[in-house]
Amino acid sequence: MARAYHQAHKFGVDTAIPDQVDSLQDQAAAEDGRFLLTLANQEQVRTRSVVIASGARYRRLDLDNLASFEGSCTGQEVALVGGGNSAGQAVVYLSNQVAKVWLIVRGPGLEETMSSHLVERITARPNIEILTEATVTALDGQDGILEEIRCCSHRSGDERKLSIRHLFYSSAQIRIPTGCLSRA
Repeated sequence: MARAYHQAHKFGVDTAIPDQVDSLQDQAAAEDGRFLLTLANQEQVRTRSVVIASGARYRRLDLDNLASFEGSCTGQEVALVGGGNSAGQAVVYLSNQVAKVWLIVRGPGLEETMSSHLVERITARPNIEILTEATVTALDGQDGILEEIRCCSHRSGDERKLSIRHLFYSSAQIRIPTGCLSRA
């Protein structure tokens, strides 16, 4: 957010953060061809363009006991498989909730499949570790409780064990490539 703010100011943009717009008059209806905004304090602003950044709100399941299960991974290490924008948004969100997030990506990096803005946010977070050119090869645990995941490096063929109790994936196919079969 700060980078966007500073970039906008370099180009002479005036901002109102935070401010509430009570009404917006379409530029076609305004006599000078500009938008007319009336702010909550009744101040009026005329402008050629308007950017509305209302934020995001994630959908939640409508379940009575959802809150009792939310946050069950707080303070723990978790892993997320995926390399696209959805995975990037999820890993940034999770990094605010957990001790560490392992981002497991099949490709050589994030730049080809994720927006540069998300890549910057992810690499700036000290509690996100990215494993590139890697695949989840096995899940280990007892009585249906995940205790560990195993990942294989496509480059070296080496397997890495991570103590993980929560695994998320975003539009990813978890598959075992040749040469990365689990070594028990």
